[in-house]
Amino acid sequence: FDDAAQRGTQFGAYIEDKWTPTRYLSVLAGLRYDHSTGYVSGAQLSPRIELNGQVDPQDILHFYYGALYAAPFLEDTRRAAVVLSGAPPSTLPRYDLQPEHDQYYEFGLAHTLAPGARATLNLWKRDVRDVLDTTQLANTPLFAVFNNTVGIAKGVEGRFDARWRNGDTFFFSTQLSSSRAGGISGSTFLFPPSTDPSDVTLSPEDHDQTFSATLGYSKRLGKDRSFFASLSPQYGTGYPIQFQNGTGRLPPHLTFDVEKGIAMRPGV
Repeated sequence: FDDAAQRGTQFGAYIEDKWTPTRYLSVLAGLRYDHSTGYVSGAQLSPRIELNGQVDPQDILHFYYGALYAAPFLEDTRRAAVVLSGAPPSTLPRYDLQPEHDQYYEFGLAHTLAPGARATLNLWKRDVRDVLDTTQLANTPLFAVFNNTVGIAKGVEGRFDARWRNGDTFFFSTQLSSSRAGGISGSTFLFPPSTDPSDVTLSPEDHDQTFSATLGYSKRLGKDRSFFASLSPQYGTGYPIQFQNGTGRLPPHLTFDVEKGIAMRPGV
């Protein structure tokens, strides 16, 4: 039995504005404030800005930067970890989780191929301090929260979209990426935090997948084109299966999603 209780709050406020100094340039800027309390408290003031520039009638360049904040879950799994490890229940490890702080960058190009057809290419990077993640406690449905000291994710993604006059749609997207983190610096585990956070070995995170691709086609049917049928195959090179180290991965996978339905008309 666990009779621990803890109150917590999350508060957020933001302001943003869009400025178009010329017909070829738009600027979307904002500022967000987050504050959280619970087993641990934290706050962050996060600036964000997006620039979109039309370099010619078919091409638009964009750049985005944003700071992000995430609070730890309002839960404490240390007692469960004590029971599962066989340690004396009288002593709990220190609760030293920290909020996550991210810096996200994106640069990309959108190219109009023809009316109703567009291709995009994006480069992105995410630098993270105090990465929040979870791991399963032994063979139980319980997941313990922990911090990694640092995390680095980056990738390149491409997408093609098309829509025909008869209502049919098609898209293809693909991504080559890497998501790595290291240096356990805080947790609800029973082992102590890293004594030297500067000595960090980055390992793939559990959602890291080197290459992925998704294709989707939706066909409109019926006299009023309100019925549709869709097919969407998805391919991925496999996720890691070892915690924080090792090279083991699930095998590549290919899945198919099929959908059929009817689009509701306005007023129905």
